[in-house]
Amino acid sequence: MIPLKIVSGAEGVGVLTPGWTLAEPVPAEAATTDGTARTHVHSVVFSQPFAYMPVVTVGLCGFDLDKHTGGRISISARAISAEGFEVHITTWRDTLVYSVEFSWLAVGS
Repeated sequence: MIPLKIVSGAEGVGVLTPGWTLAEPVPAEAATTDGTARTHVHSVVFSQPFAYMPVVTVGLCGFDLDKHTGGRISISARAISAEGFEVHITTWRDTLVYSVEFSWLAVGS
């Protein structure tokens, strides 16, 4: 029997993170439609890989949003493997996101 392994962490990303575009204003005509989703993808690599693909959860711990626009944000774990996963941080319409803090938990063997 392979023993259970639990790994967790907390991270923050934002305007100082290479590739961050969630703080860039959108054109006025796009700010009122739902089809303007913008996503930042952040990779998390486990310090030691799991033997098999773990179950991963992510949780939003904090954020900094522009006060002049509505607050819209979602976060999810994707592309999960034994070595790590991607965190997809998404906003839409005219929301400007300056930073996001999240925690994660991986359970497997």
